[in-house]
Amino acid sequence: MSLDKQIKAAKLYHENHTVNVENFKKRVFQKLEEQKELKTRQSWPILQKSVTTSIAYGRREIFKKTGVLITAAAASLVLVIGVGVTYPGFAQTLKQMPLIQSVFSIVGGDGLKKAQEKGLVTNIQKVATDKDITVTITEVFYDGSQVSVGYILESPDKLPDRVYQEKAIKINGNLPEKWGAGGASHRIDDHHTVGVINFSTSEPLPDKFKFDLAITQIGDIKGDWSFSFPVVKNDTSNKQIVPMLTKTYKDMTVILEKVTFSVNSTELVGQLIQPSGALSTIFEVIDDKGNKIGLLSSSAEENKIDREKETVRWKAIYQPFQEPPKSLTIRPITQDQNALPSDVVKGLEITIPIR
Repeated sequence: MSLDKQIKAAKLYHENHTVNVENFKKRVFQKLEEQKELKTRQSWPILQKSVTTSIAYGRREIFKKTGVLITAAAASLVLVIGVGVTYPGFAQTLKQMPLIQSVFSIVGGDGLKKAQEKGLVTNIQKVATDKDITVTITEVFYDGSQVSVGYILESPDKLPDRVYQEKAIKINGNLPEKWGAGGASHRIDDHHTVGVINFSTSEPLPDKFKFDLAITQIGDIKGDWSFSFPVVKNDTSNKQIVPMLTKTYKDMTVILEKVTFSVNSTELVGQLIQPSGALSTIFEVIDDKGNKIGLLSSSAEENKIDREKETVRWKAIYQPFQEPPKSLTIRPITQDQNALPSDVVKGLEITIPIR
């Protein structure tokens, strides 16, 4: 039987039976070995096209790393993705193939890639299907600042062009008072998309908790994709400093309480004492080389001191550093990007050395 006919037979079998991933992989690799010289020459150009398509919207460094492949792994990717084999359990097969070890390694950014490489990530593999769309939660990482969740979407039909999800979460069965989510996704093909969701809350989370995630809409398709899984904080690589620095200028005071460097984020926590009803203020962070650090999320809780003053407790999460800088400088800006008076910005600027 020809290779094409064997692939079609395998596809038909897997559409109607439980997938035995190991046996499937063994058969694929055995056939590849038998036709190695011929198929390697034919598959490599297809692989290059498949890989380029798969990472066209990813980071540049992903492309560079993906370019170095062993032939067997390369050809298996062509067979799985190139031929368009779609059946229940594709996510698990994708997970186990030699090239794609983790969703975090594809769309997680440098921080989550590093967490994956260091073995700090928890494997989840929870699956839910509704409206012919299967969602697989592949992995989770919690560094004490934000919860990052990897997922795979798959469908026998074409997935919506826009795969934004409506979501709700619970921590130990309770809805957080304030929470937010961001992230990134990458389309493998019309039937498969991988992505990462980063969740953060205004209040501190416990070191261990049950995380409930309910997805109620994917693109324009409403449905029910619900998951519950344990989350454990892994902060073994975190570096924390407690500067407790205060800077006052005119009628405003900034207090910087804590800075935490993690593999996946940089978190700042502090207070702002200002006139009641003042503009909402966030903080710009600059490293010792003058680089502005990207803001991922921020939260604030206002408490009245009296009729004239209020205290704002704030937390902000920024992009991670490869290595902690020699110093950090924070200065206030307004959320609507209207410029604060230069004397206020300079007067409330705080620079802290990082030892």
